[in-house]
Amino acid sequence: MAAPFGKLQEITDLSSEFLGAFIKRCTKEKIMNLYAGKQISVNQNARRLFPSGFARYAPNSLEDFKRVIRQDKTKEVKSILSNPENAKNQLISIGLEEIYVLLSGERESGKTIARNIHSLLFSFFGKYKNASQAELEEACKIELSKVIPGYEKTFERLMSTRTGNVFSHLKPHIEGINVSTILDIGAGEGEIGYMVASRLGKQVTLIDVVDYKSPGVPLPMELYDGKRLPYKDRQFDAVMANQAYHHAGEPLDLFAESVRVTNRWLIVLESIHFNEEHRQLNVLLDWKYGNVFEAGFDCTYNYQTPAGWTETFEKKGLRIEKIVDIGINWSVSPDYKYLFILSKKAE
Repeated sequence: MAAPFGKLQEITDLSSEFLGAFIKRCTKEKIMNLYAGKQISVNQNARRLFPSGFARYAPNSLEDFKRVIRQDKTKEVKSILSNPENAKNQLISIGLEEIYVLLSGERESGKTIARNIHSLLFSFFGKYKNASQAELEEACKIELSKVIPGYEKTFERLMSTRTGNVFSHLKPHIEGINVSTILDIGAGEGEIGYMVASRLGKQVTLIDVVDYKSPGVPLPMELYDGKRLPYKDRQFDAVMANQAYHHAGEPLDLFAESVRVTNRWLIVLESIHFNEEHRQLNVLLDWKYGNVFEAGFDCTYNYQTPAGWTETFEKKGLRIEKIVDIGINWSVSPDYKYLFILSKKAE
């Protein structure tokens, strides 16, 4: 039996106004107790990862998240792949299948490739005990070149659909708030920020620790040290963070900086996990996309559950205006996303 409120994920845009009111009446402690060790319903578009429509839910807390941040995660991928028990994780198997069916363009061959890659991943460090993560990455690239010649171009083509997909989820919520200036933290290629600027008429400032900006984006990319944002308090009407915090070495510090520089609104799109098996999938997805399919895009794997993010926001004194269960919105990467619309108290 699922927990009585089946959608912690979606406080708004619901067919049930009662549900939103119920969540707002719940304290964080009640929410944690309600979901501890229970199941949670998932978005329809995530049924390929969770065929039953439910996921086992093991919420973490802000204190749990702080411990995750302090851990040395430079060997996180090797740690997961060196444990034979993790090879039984069905989410990893299904996630790999999703990726390679798309890359190969054919279901049966994609499933075969996924099984072979799965075997390579979970046998590599057993065969080569002193091997490095970089050597595993090279082995994966060699194998992919054999079974999917030109996979890099296919991946690039699939990646080109990401910007419009993300924008489609952000658009109604940006239009629903009164803002003119937006800071796009962790702006990456800058394409999403530019789309917000050009299509919604907003003044968008891009900022990141490295300039990854695409050639076709005319907005300047500002750089910072990953610690303190070079802006005055309340300088922007809104801060937008598209999966920026789980890539940050000190995500809570970056989030505090985000709160400092916004006058009112925060728009946070994040990859979340429901349990340890789901977290492992997220780690391997980020690793494969950042270090196998692309070159050297490091991740610190600082993920939270929905409950963990909710507590983080509450501890900062923010009002949670909306929580939208996006689910798996982009087939190229089967990571599960939530969109949080937050507001800050006026001075």
